[in-house]
Amino acid sequence: MRTHRTISWRVAGAALAVVASVGLGNLPASAASGGSIAGRVVDAKLMPLAGICVSVEKGPSTTTDGAGKYVLDGVTPGTAKVEYSDCNPSPTFLTQWYSGRPDAANADPVPVADGTITPMADVQMVPGVPGVPGVPGVSVQGTVTDSKGNPLAGIAVNVNPTDPGVSVGTQTDANGDYATAPLPAGQYTVEFSDPNPNPAWAPQYWKQAPSGGSAARIKLDPAAGPAQTGVDAQLTAAATIEGTVVGPKSDPVAGICVDADVPNGSGGFDTVQTATTGDDGTYALGGLPATDVRVHFRGCSPASPYFDRWYDAQGDFSNATPVVLSGGEDRRGVDAQLAAGVSVSGTVTDADGNPLPGINVNVNPTDQGSSASAQTAGDGTYVTNALVPGTYKVEFSASGPMPAWATQYWSDQPTQERADVLTLGASDGTVHGGIDARMAPAASISGTVTTPGGDPASGICVTAAL
Repeated sequence: MRTHRTISWRVAGAALAVVASVGLGNLPASAASGGSIAGRVVDAKLMPLAGICVSVEKGPSTTTDGAGKYVLDGVTPGTAKVEYSDCNPSPTFLTQWYSGRPDAANADPVPVADGTITPMADVQMVPGVPGVPGVPGVSVQGTVTDSKGNPLAGIAVNVNPTDPGVSVGTQTDANGDYATAPLPAGQYTVEFSDPNPNPAWAPQYWKQAPSGGSAARIKLDPAAGPAQTGVDAQLTAAATIEGTVVGPKSDPVAGICVDADVPNGSGGFDTVQTATTGDDGTYALGGLPATDVRVHFRGCSPASPYFDRWYDAQGDFSNATPVVLSGGEDRRGVDAQLAAGVSVSGTVTDADGNPLPGINVNVNPTDQGSSASAQTAGDGTYVTNALVPGTYKVEFSASGPMPAWATQYWSDQPTQERADVLTLGASDGTVHGGIDARMAPAASISGTVTTPGGDPASGICVTAAL
């Protein structure tokens, strides 16, 4: 006759949840001498986990079955320390000791009596970050529906860190539900999008934001639990903008990039879709959110003779005429007539006249308007995209946190305030050449900042000013 004992255990540590004492009526009988330990292993949704190795320190081991159950027979009477580890081919969960302890030294002892089964509380495994051993993670979970609450299957869900780090993606199931792989602690944005070539649903960020720049951040903390639930989305039908782009003589212009931009809440904008005009000058921007969209027309090639324009014949984002869309709308007639502009060109060298490739060239207006940019080629030459006639200042800079070349402004000035003004006009033709730069090697200043008592002072900003 088998004896059953109910043991009440203290829940300790955030890494494991002791869910409840389990009934073991369907567990196999113990056949070996000594005592037995029996229980069940589950995930964050309390679903059983198969393939979890359960072992006693310096004792027997076994593996959970399809119901997540296990029995360890032949355990030496006294107290035992029990380890749980994911033995599946692609491990998902972190190793832990009963109950929720990181190692054997801190494990809670389990009493074992000869000829008796000790029932264990359910053990809830904690997900780990794939490819990062020992780091606990949090799964992002939620449901995606349409505006009427109907579940949407096959919607792509991408969780991206706000700082460099791990990203994950998944898709919703037939019930509109999704659950990502575990992610490490940090802040993230969550994007929901229709992955089909002709999306029926507009992309959206949590919560109800049209772009990543305006999206609400989600903070993941493994100490708060293995899953962040309720990250839901209600998608709207995708809208479309169509139009035609022509040149100064009303002839169709091919190869013009047309961007759909939305305000990002910080005074700037995010691009949500881009299309390119065909030979007949037409374009179609699909998969758009139901919101305030600004349409930007620009030459796709740096050699394009046309300068940027925003709808409707405006020079920048802030003055662009908004195209306010409703869900599923097909807005037509968002057209543009582009004028030929002036590109800036030149050559960048070192003091000895050797060409410098990879130097960034930025041409910025002295007043409001669009900028132009380019990067020098292997021979040090560059050509920017076209600009509207006006006055500008030109900056030359090297990339990287410790650039090899000092930033300068045309012509040979150390600051933007001292820079010479470049005037572009119709008489320049399509390219204003000769805007050259001779770069000097970057210098550096270093030192130590201390307190009045002579101790190092950290976090002090040091600025070099002219």
